[in-house]
Parts: sequence; C-alpha cells; structure tokens
Amino acid sequence: MLYQALGAAFFISLLGLWLFRRGAPALGLVDRPEARSEHVVPVPVGAGVVVIAVLILSFLFFPELVKNGFASINLTASLVAGLAVIGILDDRFELQSGLRLLLYFIAAGLFLYSEIGSGSLWLNILILFAFVWTINLFNFMDGIDGFAITQALLVFVGLAAILSITDAPQSSGLINILLLLIFSCFPIVFFNWPPASVFMGDAGAICLGFLLAALGVRVTLMDFSLGWVWLIFMMPFLVDATVTLGIRVTGGQAPHVAHRDHAYQRLTRITGSALVVNLGLLLLHLCWLFPLAMLSLSGVYSRIIAVILATIPPMALLVYVRRRA
Repeated sequence: MLYQALGAAFFISLLGLWLFRRGAPALGLVDRPEARSEHVVPVPVGAGVVVIAVLILSFLFFPELVKNGFASINLTASLVAGLAVIGILDDRFELQSGLRLLLYFIAAGLFLYSEIGSGSLWLNILILFAFVWTINLFNFMDGIDGFAITQALLVFVGLAAILSITDAPQSSGLINILLLLIFSCFPIVFFNWPPASVFMGDAGAICLGFLLAALGVRVTLMDFSLGWVWLIFMMPFLVDATVTLGIRVTGGQAPHVAHRDHAYQRLTRITGSALVVNLGLLLLHLCWLFPLAMLSLSGVYSRIIAVILATIPPMALLVYVRRRA
C-alpha cells in the first residue's frame, strides 16, 4: 500500500502542477517582477497549494500509513489545509501581515496543544514563538528559484533516513508522512528549479514551514536527541533568517517589510545564478550537515559540538556576502 500511495502522490502532484501552471494566470495568480524580485518575467504563483492538497488527500485515502505520525493526524491535516487557504488568498490578494501572523499563532497553538498538552507555561510560550518563527523564516527564505523546496526536501529526506537508521520508537507513521511529503513535493522541483516556471508562493511556503516546525516538535517528543538532528538540518535557514532579521531590526528597519538582504539573495547576486546557490545547499547537507547529524546521535557532548559546527558554514557565508554585496 505504501508504494501505491507514494506513486499516486508523485504523479497526481506532477499532473496538478502542470495544470496549475496553465490555469493560474486566469485566476490572477501571477507574481509580476518588482524592485525586490529576483525574477524578470511574470511567473504563476501559489503552486504550493497543489502539493499540500495532494498531501492531505494522501492522509485521507491512506490513514493506516500515517497513523500515530502525529498525535492527531486529522487536526494536523485540517490546520495545514487552513494555512493553504490563507496562503493562496495572500498570493492573490496580499493579506495584512498582522492578520497572517495571528492565524499562524492560532494554528501553531492548536497543534502544540494536541502534541504537548498543558505543562510549563513559559516553556510552552517559548515553543509557540519558536514554532511561529519557523513558519515565518521558511517563508522569508523562499526568495529564489528552487531554494526553499530544496531545503524542505533535504530536511525531509534527512529525517526519514535518521529515523530509519535509529529505529526510533513508534516512528513508522512519521517515516511514512515524511515519504509522502517527499513524493508530493518532489514534482515541484521540475517546475520551480531555475529558471522557475511556477512559484510555490505563500500557499506552499507557509504550509511547509508549519510542517517543518511540527516535525521538529514531534521528533523531539519521540527522542530528545532527534531534536538536535532537526536543528542541525534547519541550520542554514535558521542562521540566515534570524541573523539577517536581527541586523535589520537593530538598524532601524521594520521586520515585516520585504527585502533582498538575506545571505542567499546576496550570494545569488554575486554568483549571478540561483542554481549555484541551490547546489551549494545540496552539498552542504550531504557533505557537512548529515554527517554532523549522525555525530550528534553518539552522545550529549557530541550534540553540542555538532550544532556549533553546523552554524559555521552559514555564518561564514553570511559574513562573506555582507562584505561583498
């Protein structure tokens, strides 16, 4: 049944994205170039809604595969569906940032209550803000062709591999969810890889950011050492988004205003190629972050060392590009 589900997810997503690319302009779902844009021609936007729809349908048609993947798979699917609606509306009509942020907090709070329940108030508040920040930072980092979907797929593949290797307790449902995410998301690479013919838009980035945060919470609850693995895999986006926002805020710039100041955007302008940046991210995961994730599983001190080492390449890159451009 798993192979049928994965095959169906891949081909339905591929077909849906092809149809979306053709029909999006008629719905007004087109991202037209502006001053902060990295693209120079209008591109259909919001294609992430196709991937999310396929994922949710997979949950509905193959419930046994994803059983126990999250504390409440129905709630998780409903929250993701709601965020996809918010995202597609934002792609079409540009919703106010304050309203979107409020809805992110509500969705994150409902998910965390289902996973964690009641507990330390201050710890839960901290987790809630970290969860919402993960949603936002992933959206911020979706600024060049293929970059965000590459990061998402690498995290999904890395977590699935680690869960399979470590044989974490009750991990089969979560591994199946990761596999469904991989097979649902991979077709968008064909359309979003440089030069992109569609953009995921907020409909995709918000939902994937939510799912990445949800996975971080879930694996940490399963086995605390897996939380460090998630942190290592997320480090390129965490460092770039967090440090860049900190620099902008301390410089007196509004945090919610769109910009082209991230390290990955600066590197794209330096190299003149989004493809180079994407391939660099791929190599970083394969040659550095995945080995560090494996190292982190060997003990308490190795986790701290692995996380510190994981921050070095993105921090070094950020310093370099801010000096260059």
